[in-house]
Amino acid sequence: MLADEGASRQGSVRLVLPCVVLVVLQLVLGGHLKLFGASADFLLVIVGLLALMRGDVTGCVAGFVCGLAFDLLGSGMVGLTALLGSVLGFAVGRASRSMAEGWAPRLALFAVADLALNVAYLIFLTILGVLDVGGWAVLGRVIASTIADVAVAAITFFLVFGHPRLGRGKRPELR
Repeated sequence: MLADEGASRQGSVRLVLPCVVLVVLQLVLGGHLKLFGASADFLLVIVGLLALMRGDVTGCVAGFVCGLAFDLLGSGMVGLTALLGSVLGFAVGRASRSMAEGWAPRLALFAVADLALNVAYLIFLTILGVLDVGGWAVLGRVIASTIADVAVAAITFFLVFGHPRLGRGKRPELR
């Protein structure tokens, strides 16, 4: 019984601590830290982390909540990031069910999902007439935004999924 409580407490710390740090980073650095004009979305990394650790439904809910928070912080149209974040959270959570162990495969899955989200976001903004940029500028923005998100995710996923003291390569149990 005590071993289960200790494991549960350690799992909660592995989940809550990175999320709190990422929320603080989003509030402090969110719009100021830019890579080729694109800033990292720290809240999106939370969505990926929760989806990988807790599954598709939790990822979907986290995507909606974090996306809505991102929209309300002044990033753009309210609701669009919430919709795309829920799709990303669900997709990452569902795809992670049959994934290899370790942080690198999880990072690769997040990178593909993040790239798809950034492409979809720019397509929606272009269709709605909010974004009037074409050609290479759009491609550069998508790539820069994805690189920034994946860089933050790489550090976070390594610390959560790959750090020797935190259970290297062990897949957290879904609850």
